Amino acid sequence: MSRKGARVLWMLPVLALLLLLGWQAIRHYLDASGTHRTVSPPRQYREAAVRLIRDPLDLQAALVLFHGSSASTVAVDRQQLASHLERIGPAYSPARLALADFRAQQGDAIRALEALNVVLVRNKAARTPLLPLLHHWAGEAQVAPRMQAFAQEAPAWWPAFFEYLCEHETDLAVVRDFYRRRLAASLPLSGWERSRYVNRLIRDEQWQEAWLVWRSGVPLAELERNGLLQDGGFESDSSNQGFYWHLLPTTDFDIRRDITYGMEGRRALHILFRSPDRSLAFNHVWQRLVLPPDTYVLGMHYRLDDLGGGGLVWRMRCMSDGRVLGTSMPLQGHGDWEALQFTFTVPRAPACQAQLLRLEAAGEYPHERVFSGGLWFDELVLAPKSHLTTAVARAFRSGQGE
Repeated sequence: MSRKGARVLWMLPVLALLLLLGWQAIRHYLDASGTHRTVSPPRQYREAAVRLIRDPLDLQAALVLFHGSSASTVAVDRQQLASHLERIGPAYSPARLALADFRAQQGDAIRALEALNVVLVRNKAARTPLLPLLHHWAGEAQVAPRMQAFAQEAPAWWPAFFEYLCEHETDLAVVRDFYRRRLAASLPLSGWERSRYVNRLIRDEQWQEAWLVWRSGVPLAELERNGLLQDGGFESDSSNQGFYWHLLPTTDFDIRRDITYGMEGRRALHILFRSPDRSLAFNHVWQRLVLPPDTYVLGMHYRLDDLGGGGLVWRMRCMSDGRVLGTSMPLQGHGDWEALQFTFTVPRAPACQAQLLRLEAAGEYPHERVFSGGLWFDELVLAPKSHLTTAVARAFRSGQGE
């Protein structure tokens, strides 16, 4: 970016914040000093100078004088006044923001960033408008090392910046570098930060790395009971992120983990339809997978509670191109717990490095997508066909959770 472009990028958010924070401080000074708004600005600045001489620690007076020190009627050394503001107002956001603008105009981006750090830590409202500037600085050779150091310090504004970086940085290598620096910090990485990074990796279809990073944040107890499929028994409280189940209820149907008779463990998955007269393109239960090329068997237990309509099916698809690898039989009607399984093969193809397991409407036409009643799922198990144990195979066939 050109020097002029960088200057514009800097000024837009800073001017807005100066107008807000700076005027609040000036108004506070005017109210305290009894000076009315009808007094001309030069006179206000002169009165502020007199007040500052009387009390060198008068922060509002110093800030008013600093804002007006560029006027020709005010003979003040801005550099000297800036140094004074730094001494008497090290944690005062309006002063630090004015100093950041002043240092940036001088071309001292490092000192501008240090001044902004105070503002960002203490003033949450200031963070969003300044994120584009921080993002710009993350790629500037002069400032990047200090920005990288913040990854290890993890100040209060870091999560907002890292989310912005994950969403807007075009070079994944830059995002990866900041993540690894944050990972090496003494302050533990939060699940929220890991989730933002996983989302970025998924967006860029970096499936293996995304899966490994996501897995590093899964509790050990969950890892011990998970196989190739995550939370096949619907016992976890986690959902709608990474490689967990994505459960997306609407006003037309409810999707939740709940208690019922005949289930294994503490909970099972319940889907209840509430709009029997509406056609629904149902595809609101799904999970991402990263399976190597092989032939697999997916087994589960299900129970139908008067499920009307064209039925629901489980489909395994390639993530990138959506091709169908396997489909279960349609589920509809009424019945007690039963076993279900289907086989599919993951090909050795770039478009199938990741897969999508999704519960979908079986029919293609609107009249086949009108649902009523409900159904339950429990004990989903995924295994390579060649590795399928006798016990699991027997459970698939019998419907018993052995």
